[in-house]
Amino acid sequence: MEVNKERPIRKKRRRRRRINRNLELAIKLSVFAICVVTGIILAFQYFNREDVKLSEVTKLTLTGYDSRGRIRAEMNAEAVDREITQLQQILDTVEVGFSKEEKLANGEKIQITYSYDTQLAKKLGIKVKAEPVMFTVENLPTAKKISLEELFEDVTLTFSGTAPGLQVSINNESNHPYIKTMDFVIRDEKEYYEKGDVITVEAVFSEEEAINYQYEIENGKDGYCKSYPIQNVDSYLTNAEQLSEENLDILIAEGQKCFADANQYGLRIFSEAGCMPIWVNNKTTFTWENPYVISAYFNTAVEDAFGTIGTMVNDVKIVYGVTLMQANGVSCDAEIVVRFDGLMEKADGTIDLALDTGSMISASHKDKFIKDIVRNTYADEQYDSERIL
Repeated sequence: MEVNKERPIRKKRRRRRRINRNLELAIKLSVFAICVVTGIILAFQYFNREDVKLSEVTKLTLTGYDSRGRIRAEMNAEAVDREITQLQQILDTVEVGFSKEEKLANGEKIQITYSYDTQLAKKLGIKVKAEPVMFTVENLPTAKKISLEELFEDVTLTFSGTAPGLQVSINNESNHPYIKTMDFVIRDEKEYYEKGDVITVEAVFSEEEAINYQYEIENGKDGYCKSYPIQNVDSYLTNAEQLSEENLDILIAEGQKCFADANQYGLRIFSEAGCMPIWVNNKTTFTWENPYVISAYFNTAVEDAFGTIGTMVNDVKIVYGVTLMQANGVSCDAEIVVRFDGLMEKADGTIDLALDTGSMISASHKDKFIKDIVRNTYADEQYDSERIL
């Protein structure tokens, strides 16, 4: 009897196909089940997320005054009437935008927009509503105005020294609640000032702060400034034309009272002239005789030398011709230099000749030596010298 070998093989193949179809169906059912479960979980999470509307947790603050208002925003988690877990983390990422945020006037409408970290919100399970909102500006007060005149009303300058060596300090004596907090400074400040200079004082303050306090401060063409011309102060003479003939006559007469004891100079001057001195009781007997005026010079320190050690602001040097006489009648010609320094014009316009400064500074038989002194030959870079007689 012949056996059919093909039938068992076909039966095995049919069984294998049934197993594969069953496995495939099982896998599909498993995937479907996972998707359903995942969907249910996601839906549950979505419909159970806590939500927050950003416009409701925004604290808006208006500062300034009508037409110069400013708006600022602050996220306030406490504005929510219930506790939302980790809400502050979201609010810390919020950025608020304004269609206009400065120079606001009452009645203006501005749009407020929001942006935030959407991924963080999703991760924390917080549903955020960030729709733009419109805001109407209102209740900004009317500005409290401060004029330039009022701003500088109680600002004064105090001068110390004498022009052109004046130094300046500023005094803010205002009782105004805001002006008294300001600083006042000198523009292009110098170490020294002279009569006729114009000092520009500037008020220094925060314009933003002033607006916040609702002050509108008048701004001049040069800013918040006022000019102070220097006048009615004591000032050193800087020009020979400020000395009248009467002033010079007074100086010349006073200068003759300043001749020092001739014995201090006699031996040297006689030596220069080649004359023989004598002694009486072991003392010389020199005297000044017959003084007359030869010339006079007015000297002023140049600007670069002013204030340097040893430099006078001004002086008048008067040269006198005189006879140096001994008791035995022997004599020679000599020249004497008397100096007055620090001559000034007082605040009331009178001239102070500084007569108490007069002193004899040199005497010699040699005219050249005297000329070098009165013309400041040894300090010509420090002084301007002008002959006035």
